[in-house]
Amino acid sequence: MRLTAIEFRTLSGARFDLTLAFLHTLGFTVSCAFFPLQVVSIVLMLTTARGQGLSDHLLGTVALNRRAAA
Repeated sequence: MRLTAIEFRTLSGARFDLTLAFLHTLGFTVSCAFFPLQVVSIVLMLTTARGQGLSDHLLGTVALNRRAAA
């Protein structure tokens, strides 16, 4: 994520703890493994204001662009 300058946060702005990071990775993996869930996730990313996928909606998380460190 450092290479692409993306940061994951909760909706309140807090950084992920270990449990939330694990659940987010697990949710992303499961949604990629099953085609119908992947389609739902893509539709959510295209139609929601924040561009959140299925696992982001379920966990209350968001991906943010940040400035890359020089």
